[in-house]
Amino acid sequence: MRFKILLTVFTIIFSIISWAQNDSFIIIDADSRVELPAKEITFSIVIEQVDTNAQNAFDALKQLERKFLPLLKEFHIPDSSISYSLSQFRRDGGYNNQDVKYRATETVIIRLYDFKQYEPFQLALLSIGIYNFNGTFSTTEISKAREIGFNKAIEKAEKEANIICTKLGRKLGKVLEVESKNKDYVVTTSLQAGIVEDRKLVDIPQTVILNTNLRVKYELK
Repeated sequence: MRFKILLTVFTIIFSIISWAQNDSFIIIDADSRVELPAKEITFSIVIEQVDTNAQNAFDALKQLERKFLPLLKEFHIPDSSISYSLSQFRRDGGYNNQDVKYRATETVIIRLYDFKQYEPFQLALLSIGIYNFNGTFSTTEISKAREIGFNKAIEKAEKEANIICTKLGRKLGKVLEVESKNKDYVVTTSLQAGIVEDRKLVDIPQTVILNTNLRVKYELK
């Protein structure tokens, strides 16, 4: 509560300073928070092969790719849930008597909607020799959540601006400018159930939190 009060006071002080510099407008910083249930796992997979011979590195990459593609069919992952980068090739070493190595890589991004596939899919990757991958929780409603978060932040900014205008004996005019300072989301764990035997971490509900931060410039009348 004390932190919230201090934050409000800071916002008002910042706004008054902005107004003092130019009495034709006022600037308000506002934020919002939207919580959504996680609906998908975004899986980033790096298919990589390294060899002292450039052709061997490339051939090994393509061989590993051929082993990987059947997994997508086995786990019923549709094309619409798959994106990828083109092959990248890099030469490492060759300095200070280091051995020259050639690194061939491809990155594949997939979306899993069935969380029960998460662990089996990891084990399947390991079984074919893919060891560089990671997964993050996300939601299918990010665009909608961003719009909600934006509107909430605007409403909050207007409310604070009206309070300041009342204190200054001025009237609030139209919005002159809106600057998005940053928009990001984090994942939190919702521990609603007790410990259950044979339960896995992925069974615990996850919440995606979208934070929106705006700077709004209003006309002063």
